[in-house]
Amino acid sequence: MKYILAYDIGTTGVKTCLFTIDKKINLIAGASESYPLYTLANGGAEQDPNDWWRGMEHTTKKVLAEAKVKAKDIEGISFCSQAQGLVLVDKNGHHLRRAMSYMDQRSGEELKKGISYGLQIAGANLHKLLVSVAITGAVSSSVKDPLWKYKWVEAHEPHIFKKVYKWLDVKEYLITRTTGNFVSTYDDAYSTFLFDNRPKKMCWSERLCKLFNVNMDHLPKVVSSTACVGTLTEKAAKELGLVKGIKVFGGGSDASLIGVGAGATEVGDTHIYCGTSGWVSTVVNKRMVDANSMIAAIQGAEDNKYNYFAEMETAGKCLEWVRDHMARDEIVLYLHAHREYKTYEDKSKALFVYLNEKVKKVPPGANGVIFTPWLHGNRCPFENPKAAGTFFGVKLENGKTDMIRAVLEGIYYHIRWMAECEEKKIKIADTVRFVGGGAISPISCQMLANILGKKVETVAAPQNVGAVGAAAVAGVGLGYIPNLSSVKKYIPVVKTYEPDMARHKLFDPNYFVFKKLHKANKKNYVELHDKSAKDKSKAHAERMRLLKFILFSFSAGAIQFCTNWIMISIWDPNKPGLEFMASVSYIIPLVISVIWNFTFNRKFTFKSATNVPKSMALAFLFYVFFAPASLFLQAFLVNGIVLSESVLVIPCLKDLCGWAMPELLATIICMLLNFALEFLWQRFVVFRNSIDSNKNSKK
Repeated sequence: MKYILAYDIGTTGVKTCLFTIDKKINLIAGASESYPLYTLANGGAEQDPNDWWRGMEHTTKKVLAEAKVKAKDIEGISFCSQAQGLVLVDKNGHHLRRAMSYMDQRSGEELKKGISYGLQIAGANLHKLLVSVAITGAVSSSVKDPLWKYKWVEAHEPHIFKKVYKWLDVKEYLITRTTGNFVSTYDDAYSTFLFDNRPKKMCWSERLCKLFNVNMDHLPKVVSSTACVGTLTEKAAKELGLVKGIKVFGGGSDASLIGVGAGATEVGDTHIYCGTSGWVSTVVNKRMVDANSMIAAIQGAEDNKYNYFAEMETAGKCLEWVRDHMARDEIVLYLHAHREYKTYEDKSKALFVYLNEKVKKVPPGANGVIFTPWLHGNRCPFENPKAAGTFFGVKLENGKTDMIRAVLEGIYYHIRWMAECEEKKIKIADTVRFVGGGAISPISCQMLANILGKKVETVAAPQNVGAVGAAAVAGVGLGYIPNLSSVKKYIPVVKTYEPDMARHKLFDPNYFVFKKLHKANKKNYVELHDKSAKDKSKAHAERMRLLKFILFSFSAGAIQFCTNWIMISIWDPNKPGLEFMASVSYIIPLVISVIWNFTFNRKFTFKSATNVPKSMALAFLFYVFFAPASLFLQAFLVNGIVLSESVLVIPCLKDLCGWAMPELLATIICMLLNFALEFLWQRFVVFRNSIDSNKNSKK
């Protein structure tokens, strides 16, 4: 008998599974091992590629020993991995730095410089948005997209960047390490949003690479998920405990292969995943994007199909947080009492089982407690790396069990929100497949069905569907399965959960409040987590003051316009139209005033009324140095150039001074008005602050 070895490289650990394929995909044995995720203070999230490889080494040997299978009987190897990571390697395939995870969000400045500027739609520059959508059907507008990680390394680690030979994702790095070849699959290439996936194209976009200043030499060759990308090298075989020459297949990202492993492979099929992250994905046959909700139809494992994909950053990760910080002692006791949970995967499974058992007696709505599952920011239906987890509505009568129940409900509220956003453009399936660790517990499955108001189906070993998807693409490549569309026949449903619509209505009040919490706290997240929030607040106050100063200038300009008209009419009524031209000419000092305010005056920080003398002194300097020159220029333009038989007549200085007198008088009046407005504004600020202080002292 021949076997397929599938590796699922996740965020928290690797799962290695051994499969055979006949009428269905059969799991023979599996092993897992955890590895760390390094989170940094600046929003970084990294992993060591050597940790992935060590996990593969250990689990491969465990699986072969458990199944009593010989290495020579392994016919194919395939991968399913976390997507949108960044692994930069040299010509030998050695990584140059730790891999940047899809959760990494430190490249905000690169995003801002690269696309979040100028005329924007949904936070993306209009020109770049239109070009990107036309070529890829989506746009790289999230701080967590790999393009900005690439640009971050270029900007902050130039000594490393100059050594880069190829830009790889997680699975691509492991393919290089097993075969020595630098290749990517269509789905992972697409996740860079530099890949042209239009029909008959399916290649890297030279135009997008130029638009975002990406070196095309850094991009690997692209093949299909079912293609054989090489064979196992002697070195890799020795380290993994296998034999040289085993075929290695392209595999795919978790975003595409978990759907395959769930059996959601036909157009219109929807699956929901709850693992470390979470998502709602529906198979569609055309490209589409919802920039407002941050949802796009990403390239699937099949060339002509796409996954309309809405993702949240932390789903099951929230339950791990509960385990580590809210219920650690209880879970330790539970594991001690249930000694059958021995491995890393068993303990992860026990976490879902225990927490669901713990909260089953709490009524829907968690007794009024709501949790926002944004422990590492969020991507859909809003992009905010500073969003955070929140317990809302906690009262004296609420206990830990209510809060744990609220965490579970919060995850599914967010999934429902994403599903509703998808339905703005497509119809998701009435029956959805639910997979990942969250689908292990029947209580959790029923809760999802009730909150969604849809029928939910589960498959065998839902926590291993990524590996099942990897085995499926290898099965197609080896000829055991006709094509990926027919995979659904090889993955039967094991249980179905009907929604309780009476309970569905009980969740609605909390759900509607849940959707309002981000908007209500958006500014609070920034102030709480951004170290420079106070500086930004000061900068905002300064900008508002400058805006006020400019508005005063325009008000004064309007007065000067009228004053010019009247005074020049009195001064020299024999020149028809002169008053209008002279009044219009005020635009010259006005433009200079605006430019001066934004280039010089903005360098100063004005604090309430104590800086009135400084403010007035600066304004006076402006008028002293700039007004006379502009006034003479006005007088010259309006009165000094006379066309007479094609001859230019240049007036003398005496005439210019005479013509400038009404302008000078009008300017002095405007300057005094500006000073008066400035002084009154500052007095108002002091008065308003004193009222606020009195109110606060009374409280």
